[in-house]
Amino acid sequence: MYVAPPLAHTRGTLRRLLWKPGLPFGDPSDDVVAVEVEPEGLRSLSELLLDGLSEAELKDCRAVLVEKGSAFGLSMLPRMQDLATLTAAV
Repeated sequence: MYVAPPLAHTRGTLRRLLWKPGLPFGDPSDDVVAVEVEPEGLRSLSELLLDGLSEAELKDCRAVLVEKGSAFGLSMLPRMQDLATLTAAV
């Protein structure tokens, strides 16, 4: 999953949330956080994000799920949705 939080504060909060349980994540660019998650772990990741981010942060963050090994690129922009919608769908 690639998440693009618009604010540095939200990016920091997101990184802390992912770091606590030891989820693998990285920063493919300054404004994007990449989280490695298997399909069976998507529910627990969604719960973690819902508990740790405010409603406004969830609505402001854009996210997209991609297959493992896919690099983030401009072609993914049309598929991005707000993190609130993505987590609610899970």
